[in-house]
Amino acid sequence: MVVVPGECVRLLKVVLPLIERIYLRGAQDFAMIGTYSTNFGNAAEVAAMLRERGLEVEFSRYVLGCATGVAGRKIRPDCSLSAFPESKAS
Repeated sequence: MVVVPGECVRLLKVVLPLIERIYLRGAQDFAMIGTYSTNFGNAAEVAAMLRERGLEVEFSRYVLGCATGVAGRKIRPDCSLSAFPESKAS
């Protein structure tokens, strides 16, 4: 089955908040999930950033492509996840 991106947006912006309101007695936790997800896009850029830092990364799609995830591991001992290398005191 192929999922059209618009279907994912509809799921996130309409269906999940509706289910939440009905079954969780008016909760609003998912009210903004569609907006946040649309702005974020997917985890492909995160995966690329981690690969650049020397990690072995696996990018995955879930829920018929509506969700993405990243899993990985450190493969080089010199791999650093720090955005700013620590300065050495002289």
